[in-house]
Amino acid sequence: MPRFLAVLIFSLVMWVPGAAFALGLGDIDLKSALNQTFEAEIPVSTESESDIAALKVGLASSDTFDKYGLERAAFLGSFEFEIVPDGANGTVRITSTEPVVEPFVTLLLEVSSQQGSLLR
Repeated sequence: MPRFLAVLIFSLVMWVPGAAFALGLGDIDLKSALNQTFEAEIPVSTESESDIAALKVGLASSDTFDKYGLERAAFLGSFEFEIVPDGANGTVRITSTEPVVEPFVTLLLEVSSQQGSLLR
């Protein structure tokens, strides 16, 4: 009986990683300069096309910024987030409606899906 239990536990441990939702965010690629409207892209990869279609992305809440000791600048309110699908991969396109005059921008993104959410 103990051998059966060990085999059962081993089987469950090997199965769980395959059931996890795989979401990958790449590095941000800034396409704009200081005193221009913000434009950047972040590559996204998921397990399937349906996963990428179900993603939602946006700026994290003020409470979440505070929790991590980050300042949420007021100009971030003009930022817009869009997921551009390309099969199981895609791109998060970030744009602003107003020029950004700050030399540094701290973004904390919340990406959510049916399986859960991710902060980056």
